[in-house]
Amino acid sequence: MAKIKILWLDDQREPYSYFKKTRQGNGTWERNNEFYQNNIFNQYDVEFVWVKNIEEFTQYIMNNGVPQFISFDYDLKNGRMKVDGPVPNGGDCAKWLVNYCKKNNIQMPKCYSHTANKTQRPLLNSILGITENKSKKIIVTESMFNHIIKTSL
Repeated sequence: MAKIKILWLDDQREPYSYFKKTRQGNGTWERNNEFYQNNIFNQYDVEFVWVKNIEEFTQYIMNNGVPQFISFDYDLKNGRMKVDGPVPNGGDCAKWLVNYCKKNNIQMPKCYSHTANKTQRPLLNSILGITENKSKKIIVTESMFNHIIKTSL
């Protein structure tokens, strides 16, 4: 099974706990996210790197390079208050990533929006230059993701 490293941007949800398998009503065991269940965990040996804010996000990428895949949350409060201005969010991280990749002539990684914030999910898509016809959390389609991963590994 191929390995894949996923940069997980979320201030509260630790990825391994978030994706813990739970027993469904029909007796099967599944994770709580269909995209990850069907497209990631069943096909790849996944390693998550959990970052909680824009500082950790940018520092990780500057120190380790751009990973193959990034999963975005939008709301990144992480105990911060809006005392000195707006708290940077997943959209700010996406903007930084796009600029960083352009500036350094690096190909953008594959991205997914796992945010529960339905009103801001389209903003993430827009920043990342992704258009989608359906209001789903998926930024890349299953066939796109599988083709891209197979050709980049």
